[in-house]
Amino acid sequence: MNDQDAERFLIDGIEEYTSLRADPDYQDAQTVTRQWLQAHDRRIRAEAFQEGKTMALAAYGKFSKMSEAEKANPYEDLEAGGNAIVHFPPVIAFGRLEPDKWLLLKTLEEAAEMVDAGKAHIHDEASADKWTAFMDEIADVVQTLANLCAAFDIADSELYEALDRCRERNRKRGRL
Repeated sequence: MNDQDAERFLIDGIEEYTSLRADPDYQDAQTVTRQWLQAHDRRIRAEAFQEGKTMALAAYGKFSKMSEAEKANPYEDLEAGGNAIVHFPPVIAFGRLEPDKWLLLKTLEEAAEMVDAGKAHIHDEASADKWTAFMDEIADVVQTLANLCAAFDIADSELYEALDRCRERNRKRGRL
């Protein structure tokens, strides 16, 4: 069963429930289903974030030294405020992994290609080829960032800490 099948299954069940009981709380089956799925996804993402952060920090012996506030999952209710959590799959670093200017500039090159592909997609959203090209360029950027982290020997825990600082800066600026 894919996501669309599951959504249709839930909507059909809510509609049947509503028709049998005339419950006004479930009149709009699509909205109720979307709300439930979003809450479910939020919970799953928060659990995945916490598990990943805990494992990364524990691997470097930093988790036990953290305060309870630092251990808290800042993403738990983030999506409820209209923001989204994006989870990147694990990426294997490969190729030329030297901590030098070339790899830094490679990141810029890949980002520029992603921007061009994104603009092409925006101008022709109906084109599956443009969407695929955009996704491929995003993957190239993510791959290059993984290569950069490997080349500069950036630990997962350091990346989590940097992302925490980034999130806090953006919260102070009113972006979250």
